[in-house]
Amino acid sequence: MTDLQRRRPCSLNHTRKSMTPLMTLTTVVTVTAALVSSGCLPSSHGFSVRANGVLRRQPVWRRTGTGPVMSTDMTQEAEAEAEAAAMTATATASAEWWEEFELKDEALAQQVRGDFPILNQPIAPGSDPADTKDLVYLDSAATSQKPTAVLAALDSYYRSENSNVHRGAHVLSRKATASYEGARDAVASFIHASSRNEVIFTSGATQALNLVAASYGRSTIQKDDEIILSEMEHHSNIVPWQVLAEEKGAILKVVPMNKETGHLDMDVFQSLLSDKTKIVTLQHVSNVAACINPIKDIVALTRSKAHPDAKIVLDACQSVPHMPVNVQELGVDFLAASGHKFCAPTGIGFLWGREDLL
Repeated sequence: MTDLQRRRPCSLNHTRKSMTPLMTLTTVVTVTAALVSSGCLPSSHGFSVRANGVLRRQPVWRRTGTGPVMSTDMTQEAEAEAEAAAMTATATASAEWWEEFELKDEALAQQVRGDFPILNQPIAPGSDPADTKDLVYLDSAATSQKPTAVLAALDSYYRSENSNVHRGAHVLSRKATASYEGARDAVASFIHASSRNEVIFTSGATQALNLVAASYGRSTIQKDDEIILSEMEHHSNIVPWQVLAEEKGAILKVVPMNKETGHLDMDVFQSLLSDKTKIVTLQHVSNVAACINPIKDIVALTRSKAHPDAKIVLDACQSVPHMPVNVQELGVDFLAASGHKFCAPTGIGFLWGREDLL
């Protein structure tokens, strides 16, 4: 049973037969907590070294325009020095942080590669098995590789904590439950949720989006209501709304991409909004074109032109790994993400929703 089923059993009774089984959540919890708390994030984040040029033993991750996430082996003086240097270097940058990534030190790049054991294997891309090259993985938008910290967290969990959460009074159950709820706190902090109760663990973004459509959508959408999505959506953010529209007699509207820029056609989006628009569901970042949709503009237009009760659903699978995501600043109502996109195992994700909607 998922978190959302526990919280609103009546609204989800009709969806249980269609739900996919969740991965053991206690495993995921340990991994998610390790990832978020350690700052071990995917490769699109920038790198920095100490201002005095000394390479840190542990990789340090930072986003351009923000201070670095400090390694635990640094002194307070070195931390202050590195942070000041990073902030000075980026204070005058004209581009947004995601438009400029610069690897500061080749040795650090090799050190980071060493955190991903799968990259240690040589590959033979041609017909000659003796002609090997270093493995370079550039498909993290599909799924990310797993660093040593995650593999170690999984191993540690099964060796020392494995138990059913919230279902026992014995020592192992208490330990597993503490890790489980600790991960909820970590995720809530990571996306700037206003409450830990807004974070629901799922098997991934696909299940999260299906839950929104099958629970909130099914309970609110009526005949002739309108649902807006875009042609750049992943199937997981198309099919649930097609099913809902067919079931309820609602109207599905599709925003095209601008053929010249590859971005969402905002003029068409604005023209599609009406007082019958009940749901707007879009990607934050395209998994194909990599364009970043102007979510704050989309939210403002939706609030001003759509039905007063219209809700905005955001597929954040590509944005959560690669850019700061603050759900309160974005102003959306639901947000979904998959852990395997940012170094967690397959089979875990989360749904964030405003607490009054859950």
